[in-house]
Amino acid sequence: MSDTENFHHHAYQMACSARALDNGRFVSELTITKDVWPTRPRRIAIDGPDHETAAAAIEHARACGLKWIADYG
Repeated sequence: MSDTENFHHHAYQMACSARALDNGRFVSELTITKDVWPTRPRRIAIDGPDHETAAAAIEHARACGLKWIADYG
């Protein structure tokens, strides 16, 4: 099971997810889609710790997405 929140930043859509692990913790997942060509979704690898709550994992994914956009967007 995963919780997902969508965010918009400049010309990008970010789908930030929290996937539940067997131990009750959550891991962040991030997919970024550009609003203009090329619009293919990119799954971004996120390094980092497991999180105690889904909200914390989603916020971590959002922060990583903003950094990715600043660095590569």
